[in-house]
Amino acid sequence: MFDLEQAVAEWLKEMRRKQALQDGDMTELEAHLRDKVEDLAGKGLGPEEAFQKAREEFDRAKDLDGDFYRARTTRRNGRPPWQAPRLAPALAWHYLKVMVRKARRQSLYLGINIGGLALGLAVCLLAVFWIANEAGFDRFHKEAANIAQVYPELLFADGKRQTWTGSFYPLAAELKAACPDVLDAARAETVDGLRIRVGDKIFTGDTALLADPSFFNIFTFPFVAGDPRTAFNEHFSAVVSETTAKKYFGDEDPMGKVLRVNDAFDLAITGVIRDVPSRSSLRFDIVAPFAVNFAPNFQEPDHWGGNPFQTYVLLRPGSNPVSAAETMTRIAAGHFDPAKMTVAFHLLPLTRKHLHDPDAPLAPIIRLFALVAAFILLLACVNFANLGTARGLTRGKEIGIRKAMGGSKLDLVKQFLGESLAHSAAALFLALGLALLLLPLFNEVMGASLHPSLLGNPLVWLALVGLTVFSGLAAGAYPAAVLARLEPRTALETKNIRGTRGAGIPQKVLIVLQFVLAGVFIVGTIILDRQMGFIKTADLGYDRRNLVSIPLNQALRKQYETLRTELLRHPAVVSVAASAQNPININSTVSAVDWEGRGEGRSVVMNFDWVGFDYFETLGIPLTRGRSFSRDFPADVTAGYIVNETAVRAMGLEDPVGRRLSVFRQEGRIVGVVRDFHFQPLRVPIKPFVFLLNPERNGECFIRIRPESGTEALAHIQSVFAALVPGETFDIAGSFLDDRMMAEAYPYEDRIRSGVRAGSLLAVLLSCAGLFGLAAFLTGRRTKEIGMRKILGASGFRLALDLSREFLGLVVLAELVALPAAAVLAGKLLTGYAFHATLDWTIFALAGCFSMVIAALTVGSLTLRAAGKNPVQSLRVE
Repeated sequence: MFDLEQAVAEWLKEMRRKQALQDGDMTELEAHLRDKVEDLAGKGLGPEEAFQKAREEFDRAKDLDGDFYRARTTRRNGRPPWQAPRLAPALAWHYLKVMVRKARRQSLYLGINIGGLALGLAVCLLAVFWIANEAGFDRFHKEAANIAQVYPELLFADGKRQTWTGSFYPLAAELKAACPDVLDAARAETVDGLRIRVGDKIFTGDTALLADPSFFNIFTFPFVAGDPRTAFNEHFSAVVSETTAKKYFGDEDPMGKVLRVNDAFDLAITGVIRDVPSRSSLRFDIVAPFAVNFAPNFQEPDHWGGNPFQTYVLLRPGSNPVSAAETMTRIAAGHFDPAKMTVAFHLLPLTRKHLHDPDAPLAPIIRLFALVAAFILLLACVNFANLGTARGLTRGKEIGIRKAMGGSKLDLVKQFLGESLAHSAAALFLALGLALLLLPLFNEVMGASLHPSLLGNPLVWLALVGLTVFSGLAAGAYPAAVLARLEPRTALETKNIRGTRGAGIPQKVLIVLQFVLAGVFIVGTIILDRQMGFIKTADLGYDRRNLVSIPLNQALRKQYETLRTELLRHPAVVSVAASAQNPININSTVSAVDWEGRGEGRSVVMNFDWVGFDYFETLGIPLTRGRSFSRDFPADVTAGYIVNETAVRAMGLEDPVGRRLSVFRQEGRIVGVVRDFHFQPLRVPIKPFVFLLNPERNGECFIRIRPESGTEALAHIQSVFAALVPGETFDIAGSFLDDRMMAEAYPYEDRIRSGVRAGSLLAVLLSCAGLFGLAAFLTGRRTKEIGMRKILGASGFRLALDLSREFLGLVVLAELVALPAAAVLAGKLLTGYAFHATLDWTIFALAGCFSMVIAALTVGSLTLRAAGKNPVQSLRVE
């Protein structure tokens, strides 16, 4: 039998689901329904039929809640907040609302989460910027894919190998004539320290490139004036860049103007090219014919002895570089004595030269910075995933209710992953701002010139989006995979979800991983600092303190004796000497070496330098046997040699002084032996070395000053140089050998140390932020427990110790994993140096203690504050 009261009650229950209706509205609507039923019953309808007809009126008013909302709201758009926007699916809109509510309630964790990930993405973005910039060198040439540098690998009779990027005078012409894969070839040599006179103005500091006429057929340096085909028809001609032309001649037309070079010869300008792009391995201001090397008779050497210039070839499109190199090796084989050495040629593609040049490969540094950036991003992702997982553990009741209301596992997976991806997308936009903000600082630290325009590179965006999606999926993976498959009953019983009292296994693993990475960074920073300290204080075999080293231009070379005499007039100057090269990095080698007692098939390649009198005394290189070069022995100029101890061992001489030695087929005698000294960076082992006396080869001037009179000495040196070469400026204060050595021989070490130091700081910051967030989260969930234990008599210190013990135990475990791993990585890092700082236990002890102290301060401050709360307030927490 129909029950009107029960039917009305069910109708009211259904109407209460309308979100805009209030209790007063329901009373009014119920009265209206009863009046309508009574009116229909009076017309002869039965109670049930009357109720159904009255209800149909309300069913037709589907937007009843919207009408009530619009009647009351002052909002202009009139859309109720519970309705999704027209273009948004209702369920997605609901998930967004839930996410925003949770963000308001858990702002601390969300800030740590998104901020940490944004920092990691920003670092990774800067690294991608730098790597993309460095990898893009030399690609502006039209034939970049077919241009390569030819360099030899020398294999000596004793089995030793040496890779050398110099070349041989006849090589370019022979390859062009005999190698079918070579379309064109050109030699190029960089020359610094020129003195250019234009009228009454003198310019120094410009870089010249001496190159064959075919240079402009191979490389794309566009001409804005002149013709590349005829620019080098005359030997004494020059091509200058636009900036150089403007510097020399202002707004005048530079074509045909004359440059006086080193007061020795004139070059007429026959062409102007656009400025060399910043991403070019070849850097120069002026290009002159390679034949200028052989003025005035222009008779080129035809020998196959090594010289410090490069040979470039333009390969036929489609050529195989390996087979082309093998052909080159066969072509040149007849020019070398196989009893002494054989030469194998290799091709270095121009697009790989900047990163893989055998003399100074940048690729290992690129890989190191990529590894640092990857570690930082990994730390940020771990931190992101850790807090995301921990927050997911508190959502048991939400999961249970959703499942009880019919939500599927797929719906929950979509929700968790969607929230995580939304957070990672927010981190990406924050990371872009951070990267642009940090770009000037990054450029200063790395010596780079990166520009925000690199954001226009599609590959950069592809990498960023990929990293963001990966981070979001990693953080949402655990809640989506584990929590979404819980049964409704289990999910509603919050205490049964693993990890509700303390950190679960996933969180523990992630905390350990964070501090493992941080520990590796800390050890790396300490080791790099020690290595830099070792480089700056190592005994190089000569006294580099209070030693000024100044390159001499042509004018000063001619006046060297006057320069030396004037410098020695001041009591603050102890001694003066000159040599052809600076001992910072001497790469010149000679294989034409013969000596008394040389066995059959035995050969030695020696590095060499021409030096003047007083060289060893000025640099403080001690002799272990014999004597130094002396003005009292005129024969030293043509027949005297001084070798280092490594050369003595290589030649197998027990008593070397007075023994016959031939270098460059010039017979002489060994007059002295010096202690081994470093004439190349500490990355390179000490090699055999021979000194030749030639006072005319005076490219570098060395001035030993008294340490107590440094200011006076520098002022005197400045005045002497200014008097001998009026109009030129010399950076005397920046010419100390120590400073030049760090700038020229170790250009990347300081950058590497700065980068790793910054990475270490970020690693510690991210690890501590993650630990702080997780500790705050889990401590907050144990608030009632803390209150009850305080009431039962537990002290604040005891509670703090108990709360911290679990986290600090994880840090100890992390250090036990990190320190051995760091020791292995440190060993590999230092293998790049033939001479390096020692590894000892103090490095690892210091790193471990630092990590423990930082973790203890992070967790301790939090737990002490939680333990110090009033227990009454703690017990009121729900």
